[in-house]
Amino acid sequence: MNCIRFDSEPELRDQISESLSEYGWCVETEVYSVCKTGRVDLLAKHPQAGTFGLEIKYMENYSGKMLGEAMKQVGRYRRLEYNDWNVDYWAILPETENNRFSHAGTGRGAYHSVMDVFQGTVNQFGIGFLHRQNQEIIYRHVPKEAISLSRPETIDESDHRRLDRVINERQSTP
Repeated sequence: MNCIRFDSEPELRDQISESLSEYGWCVETEVYSVCKTGRVDLLAKHPQAGTFGLEIKYMENYSGKMLGEAMKQVGRYRRLEYNDWNVDYWAILPETENNRFSHAGTGRGAYHSVMDVFQGTVNQFGIGFLHRQNQEIIYRHVPKEAISLSRPETIDESDHRRLDRVINERQSTP
């Protein structure tokens, strides 16, 4: 998952879907809500890890506009129902072309600084942040609360209780 190369949001979504399937997740993309008022980029289910919905945003600069849009969408999607999908967790993947911003003079350090701020922002609303390099969805950085995407079978009931507690403490609609 951390070696994915992409040039568009649909290409990234399809490659994330493929990677999750290889890790044992049941995945569906572009899933409409029962009432047809919402369309989630990706839903993934694992018997031990639970089900998560993922909103992917392909960004071309440092602007938080796309992140804000994704948070607003997740806030709305949380309240909707999806056939055969009881969504336990929600996450966002704000990403740039092949892990880089296109602005001249910005390097890997700038990218990680911005992503750290974005992660902290979404986590404050009980939304996870998909970290491709670590192959996990992070809900809190310290102490770390996360869902392993590459090893979902390692998640147990106590992990679910801790995640639920963190999310419920923070969950509000952006």
